[in-house]
Amino acid sequence: MSTPDLKRPTVLMIDDEPQFLRLMERALREEFTILTAEDALDGYALLCQHKPDIVLLDVMMPMLDGWTVLRKIRSSQAFSKVRVLVITGLGPEAARHEASLLGVAKILHKPLVPSQLVAAVREALTEPHPKPDDY
Repeated sequence: MSTPDLKRPTVLMIDDEPQFLRLMERALREEFTILTAEDALDGYALLCQHKPDIVLLDVMMPMLDGWTVLRKIRSSQAFSKVRVLVITGLGPEAARHEASLLGVAKILHKPLVPSQLVAAVREALTEPHPKPDDY
């Protein structure tokens, strides 16, 4: 995990797959300050502590899934407008409905190419929030 740099956007990645986190962190770290969490509770704690510009959230995690975390984020006055990209192995239709209800900026499907993630983060940070047409 990097120390937040106020000059660069901060990206919080929450995913229970350590190898995936490391791969995506390598892809993003030249351009963004990266925070990582391997479970939803640690991820929410980092969100509260660092107030990132964008959250990359895995949907399928043990104990507390990504949808539950996203509902908690959206119900919080402080974080209700944070941009969230959902990363999932679920099929497009399975994720689209829930994502549209919870104001997800974009859904990314695994397996994910690192350059695809970098482009999606850049796009999400430059566009108005949320952008429902991307569901």
